[in-house]
Amino acid sequence: MIEEKLKTDIAQKKALINGISLNWKYDSKTLVGKLIGNLSAKTKASDVELHSGLDENQKQRLQDLREAFKADPLQKAKLTRAMEARLNAFSKKLETISIELADDNLLVLKKLLDDATLSANTAKIFASGQFDSTFLKGTGEKFWGVLWNAARDYSNNVAYPEQVFPVATEGANCVLCQQELNGETTKRLISFEAFVKDTSQESAKNNEKLVVTTSDKLIAIDPLADELEKIDADLVLLTAEQRTLLSQFIIVIDERLRLVKQIFTTRVWVSFSDLTPSPLPFIKSLQVTLDARAKMEESAHDPNTLKALVAEGAELGAKDWLFDVKVDVLAQIEKYKEIAKLELCRKDVATAQITTKSSDLTKQFVTDAFQERFKAELKLLGLRTLDVVLEPIKGKKGETKFCLRLVSAGKLKVVDIASEGEQRCIALAAFLSELSQAAHQSALVFDDPVSSLDHWHRERIAERLVIEAKQRQLIVFTHDVVFLNDLLAFAEKTDIDPNVLTLEWNDGSPGCYVAGLPWDSKKPLDCLTELEQRQKAIAAKWNPQPNGANIEAMRHAYSRLRSTMERVVEVELLDGIVCRFESQVNAGRVKSLIGTTQAECDELKRLLKKCHQITDAHAPSTTTIPNPSEFMQDVTDAKKLIADIRTRKRLVN
Repeated sequence: MIEEKLKTDIAQKKALINGISLNWKYDSKTLVGKLIGNLSAKTKASDVELHSGLDENQKQRLQDLREAFKADPLQKAKLTRAMEARLNAFSKKLETISIELADDNLLVLKKLLDDATLSANTAKIFASGQFDSTFLKGTGEKFWGVLWNAARDYSNNVAYPEQVFPVATEGANCVLCQQELNGETTKRLISFEAFVKDTSQESAKNNEKLVVTTSDKLIAIDPLADELEKIDADLVLLTAEQRTLLSQFIIVIDERLRLVKQIFTTRVWVSFSDLTPSPLPFIKSLQVTLDARAKMEESAHDPNTLKALVAEGAELGAKDWLFDVKVDVLAQIEKYKEIAKLELCRKDVATAQITTKSSDLTKQFVTDAFQERFKAELKLLGLRTLDVVLEPIKGKKGETKFCLRLVSAGKLKVVDIASEGEQRCIALAAFLSELSQAAHQSALVFDDPVSSLDHWHRERIAERLVIEAKQRQLIVFTHDVVFLNDLLAFAEKTDIDPNVLTLEWNDGSPGCYVAGLPWDSKKPLDCLTELEQRQKAIAAKWNPQPNGANIEAMRHAYSRLRSTMERVVEVELLDGIVCRFESQVNAGRVKSLIGTTQAECDELKRLLKKCHQITDAHAPSTTTIPNPSEFMQDVTDAKKLIADIRTRKRLVN
């Protein structure tokens, strides 16, 4: 029938919608949550676009809000203010030295030194031209100047107060020797006064004084490299590019400072390297960001303000989430539009209601055995919180439908009482019960059957699926690593050898598979074997002087080696007593820890430390990047360590 076909198409599209949206986690109280909660054929794509994504300021705001909520807001504010204060102090020093050693100021310093040198040479030349060897030693210098000035004061105030010093009129006496002046002595007194009044000496003194003052000022400036190191942790919000620009600028400006100090010591001018772009703009921007964060953290101490900030964070987080699923959301809207069209078609082809099936036909499909099997499946799946039975109800157009009823609360609907996890267990039990009545052994496909379930029900479902896998082919898709490990553990106990494939994106396309477990679930030796293959690929492209791609590949390889060594601790050294992604503690293996040697621990520590220094999970360090041969040796050492641990455990067991 056309109507049945339409109903099937509608149901399939609704199933697709529910399947995609099942894993969506969002706050229904936010604008985004309300938009997603009311998705329909009438939802506008422009509304989705409007509420999707964050700009850079909003991203930083969301990060700041999340950080503020992790601890006491006032304590966080104190820490932020301390960061801001350190950054302000550094910024002032950076601005001062940038101004003092700017290109324009370097020209001023050079002119100052040139003027001082020129005036000193001029004064020296003038002095040497005035006083030859016929004059007493020191004539024209400091102590002589004191004598000459005293003579002037004596002449102007006592001996010849009415005449201009030096008095050279006929019959005048020398104020120094008290003898009457003649032509030669008169000429000498006049030349002495001309020397004293010459401005080159004073100019040279003034210029030298200015040079000394400037030199003292520059010497008092400390290099910025040590200051930068002190605030390194405060620069976490800068991008990698900004950190690099800042470091480069500090190197160049500190070198300028060193050369300027050298110049004022040697009085010999040298050339300078060009300054790199100033980091002051983004340093000041960071100061503004920290100030805004501190104000937000301080205000978060007030309950009403905190409530508003939490709401703001929820809205920003929802917009950020929507950006990641926007493509799926827009696709859902299109599916709703298709369903709306199909519903209109269904109304057009609707037929009269047909008679219901007879009660004996109902009995044929819902037998006592089927109902008992449903109870048994619920028990196998570990559902103990609800007492549920399956009962037939009368349907329309010859259909017989069945409902679930709570034994102790028959008037209440199961869907209103059962949790999402309980509903999933009930649905799976009903499916497996119906399957048991079928004559075929068709393959089954399960897509994340343990979503919203706790670890207890995850284990029971994993065990039940492995039991079913003895009867038929089962294909299970899952994102849950713990559930995957449960499946593998039960498969091993029942001597089933599963075929494991890892689905991933490749070259922009989904659905590509790789044989074997995902990296985080591989056994250590399998990881090391894969790393050996990766070493060959790295070695094939390695340059004598490794380039950026070489270094990135090697750092990533050591990141993988680090995770492998952590698995060695879990699987080999601790013998699987406690492992990530497993739902139990294997206390029976504790005896395998007997005899653990210091050499094993030291070798683990050495390999892990080396991985920590090189991994791309950390900021680049000064550690030299190993070459492919050294990496291969570390992989070999890791294999040897596993062999040594296993040998020791065999002796204990």
